[in-house]
Order: sequence, then structure tokens, then C-alpha cells
Amino acid sequence: MMFVSLNLMSSLKIKKTLSYQGNNLSYTITYKEQKHIILRVIQGEVRISAPFNTPDWEIEKIIYKNISKIVSVQNKHIIASVYDFNTLKPWVKVFDQEMEIIIDENLTRSKIENNKIYMKNYFNQEEQVKKLYSILAKHYKNWFISRTIDWSLKMNVQFRNVNVKLMKAKWGYCLPKDSKIAYNTKLLHFNDEIISYVIIHELTHILHPNHSKEFWHFVERYCPNYKELQTQLNSTGI
Repeated sequence: MMFVSLNLMSSLKIKKTLSYQGNNLSYTITYKEQKHIILRVIQGEVRISAPFNTPDWEIEKIIYKNISKIVSVQNKHIIASVYDFNTLKPWVKVFDQEMEIIIDENLTRSKIENNKIYMKNYFNQEEQVKKLYSILAKHYKNWFISRTIDWSLKMNVQFRNVNVKLMKAKWGYCLPKDSKIAYNTKLLHFNDEIISYVIIHELTHILHPNHSKEFWHFVERYCPNYKELQTQLNSTGI
């Protein structure tokens, strides 16, 4: 709980995180002279203004109460920034760079070639997006395996299996007992540094199943700026 003297300042802005389904949700609180707590999601960022001396539990209660709406708005924001089928040259971001999508209704087999994605026209936006992620997952699975091997050797951590698939509320997960790791296909929208953080994060779970102090110390050993990368990742929504 935080108490702030009204005599010292007219407003106070603080960045915080809370846990939601295994991931950290970042948000910014601005304490002001006002009566009620106000929650907004602007460009994917959760922003809260609250009266001075509002306890943390009360703010978190409002966030959890509206979590489904927050995630929905964040998802719409990330969708608008990572692909576009409604343009003359459809595209999707892969490794934070735009990759052209060629849609051909006569195409029988989808493929990625010469840094372009070739896929058939499904005449349905939802189905088109679903197929797009399926193409990306299949094409880049070996890339994820290779990157995981690279980091596992550096970290001296052994794993058995890697999977790539769409997830609704996680960027990845690890089954420590089975040494199995899965990555969200949407990670492909980000640059290599952020993806590497997630790989390091999941490999660390093989040694430390929970987010203990030992877990974060091990992550920091191989990714010193993990807090910054984690904030970038979670501020976009899934």
C-alpha cells in the first residue's frame, strides 16, 4: 500500500505490473486529486488515474474485473499494427519487418518464398488470419527449435520438445517435468531480442518452475535487460 502527501505534489505517475494467467500485465497509474478510479486502454497501454492514497488492492480489483475487456482492446490494437489484409498489398510483420502476402484464389498450396507469403483466398477475414498463423507456425518451427538449442547450450539447460502454436493468453509456456516448451506464433511479430527473452524465460522454467527470486536471477544472467523487454512485450497485448 502506498500513501502520498497531498502537500508534496499535485500528481504522481507510477508504472506497475500484475500477474494474469502466467504473464505480467503492465499498467501506469497517475495519482491525482479526484474522487474515482478511471481505467483506460490507449494504444494498447493500460492507463489508470486514481485518487491519492488509493490502495493497490483496490486498483488491481478493478483491473481484474475488466481484464477481458482490456485484453480485447489490446488485441485489436496489436492486430492493427501487425498485419493488414485490407490494402492493395497485404502484409504481416515478421521479426518486426513487413512481409508481403500474395493472395491467390487459384493457389492450392501455401508457401513462404523470397520473403513473401503465398496463400489462397478464403474470402473470410477470420479464416484468412487463422491460416496465416498456421503457415507461419509451420514455416518457422525449425527456426524456433534452432534458437532454443542455441540458448540451451549457452544456459546449460536441456529440453526435449518445442512446439509453435497460437495462444490466447500466453507468449509461451514450459512443462518442466517433461522439458517441453511451446511458443505463441505471434512472437514472430517481434524482433529477435524480445523473442530471445521469451526463449530464455521458458528454458529457465525447466530449472525453476515458479517465478521465484532464483528464477529471475537466472533469467537476468542471460538477459540483463529482461524487465525492459518484458514491458515492451506485455504492453502490446496478445
